Formats: sequence, structure tokens, C-alpha cells
Amino acid sequence: MKDLQEKDLIYLAGFIDADGSIFAQLISKSDYKFKYQIRFTVQITQLTERKWFLNQIRDLIGVGTIRERKNVSDYVLVEPRFVYKLLTQLQPFLILKKKQANLVLKIIEQLPSSKDSQTEFLKLCKLVDQIAALNDSKKRKHTTSTVVEALKVSKEVNVPVETSDFVSYVTPENTKEGVPFLKKAKQPCRRQFFKKPLVFKKRRKIEEDPSSI
Repeated sequence: MKDLQEKDLIYLAGFIDADGSIFAQLISKSDYKFKYQIRFTVQITQLTERKWFLNQIRDLIGVGTIRERKNVSDYVLVEPRFVYKLLTQLQPFLILKKKQANLVLKIIEQLPSSKDSQTEFLKLCKLVDQIAALNDSKKRKHTTSTVVEALKVSKEVNVPVETSDFVSYVTPENTKEGVPFLKKAKQPCRRQFFKKPLVFKKRRKIEEDPSSI
């Protein structure tokens, strides 16, 4: 990817503010540890008859692809390292899309720390939700809530387990050496809260006599 001159950055920033998009998506990936991937996109859209202009933008930036859909064409950049470099250069000149750019940069910077941390990954998913809200996205299939549900189904989500003396968590990480692992969620036994043994009275048998009802 090329290092752009200031005049080109100002021009691109204005174009992205008007006819472009900066967004992040949660993509379902069953083979991923947390069942989802965060994908980043910088996109500029034009009518296909002006596809030549998108080709010029791609040549200017040095990376990216052109795709067609019906009567419009898109310049699309999705590789995280290129998205990060481009947004870092564009950020000072963006106005309408500045918040989206800042959030995408923040997510990319924190991705390495979320690789093995479910808590950190879910925090990044919430940032993705914030970007969607800024973009007025209404028909989203995957949100932080769907990620949590997928983790519950795969038994990867942290589930609090209450016992009489403490609260522990059943997680895959608890299988590590030196950390207790509770395979089943243990419920506190009610009997431990009574000093005297429980006594259950027998039910009085009701004779099946219509007159007694």
C-alpha cells in the first residue's frame, strides 16, 4: 500500500464521507475459537458507468478490489493491516466518518489481546455494535447478543455456578493445571440451610367419595 500525499488524503476523506462507508461486521466462523470473526471494510460506491473512477482510486491507494452488483460498483478494502494504515492516514481529514474510523482503529489495535480472552473479544463485539449504530444499520444478522448465544451453545461462554460458599465459573480455561474445574453446575442443597433434619409429613389420603368433595 502506498503512502498518500496530503492533497490525495483530503480528497479521499471527502469522498468517503459522502459516498463511502467505514464499517465492521461479525462473521460467523464455526471453526474459530469464539465462533465469530470481526471483518473490517472501507468501501466507496459508484454507478458502474463510473467504475473507471474506482479503478483510479485503487491505483492511487495501491491495494483493494473492485466488485460489481447490479448497476453499481464498489471499491473494497478489507485486509486489516491495509485498513489500519489507510484509516490512520485519513483520520485527521474525515468529518462524518471520523468516529467510525476511530472505532475501527481501536478494534484492530486490541485484536491481539482478544485472541485468547473471551471477555476482551466480547468488548470488541460491542464496539462493532457501536459502529453499526453510527452507520444506522438496521438489518444486522449478527450482534454481540448472537455471539453470546453461539458461545453458550458451544459451551464456551463463562457460566456462573453458585454453591453455598462461593461463586465459580465453568470455562474451558478452568481445565488448566492448578485451577479447579466444575463439570456440572452445582446448586446449593436446601437441606444445608436447616439445622434440624427436614421432616416430610405424609399426605392425608382423600377417599374417592363424591359426597366428600
